[in-house]
Amino acid sequence: MGGEQEEERFDGMLLAMAQQHEGGVQELVNTFFSFLRRKTDFFVGGEEGMAEKLITQTFNHHNQLAQKARREKINKMEWWSRLVSSDPEINTKKINPENSKLSDLDSETRSMVEKMMYDQRQKSMGLPTSDEQKKQEILKKFMDQHPEMDFSKAKFN
Repeated sequence: MGGEQEEERFDGMLLAMAQQHEGGVQELVNTFFSFLRRKTDFFVGGEEGMAEKLITQTFNHHNQLAQKARREKINKMEWWSRLVSSDPEINTKKINPENSKLSDLDSETRSMVEKMMYDQRQKSMGLPTSDEQKKQEILKKFMDQHPEMDFSKAKFN
């Protein structure tokens, strides 16, 4: 197992734990450190300050990955200022893309654009997107099929 598959190996178990914590991430982190304190020698088994150093290094590593992913997400929405790095820079603020009509698009592209527009409107109103609505419907169907299960304390995002 390697890479992304290794990283996601415990996602199901951790999601189940997270859903049990009404206090959110802070409560989940507190539970994790409580476990380490009570059931391991994490805090006292090594040299003075080693636990804190490990926590800081791990936090910094994952924070850098999260910031990189955030920048990449933002950069995908930007226009390039040049096609080749040796080309002169283009002032992208002067570019006025032509307006196009949905009717000009092929059916597959049109349905994708309409879905994106719908999802954007939903998000702006604080409502679930089409994908989130599908997930909610699947979850509701599952809950209806399993009335013996108690979902009253489950927390869904």
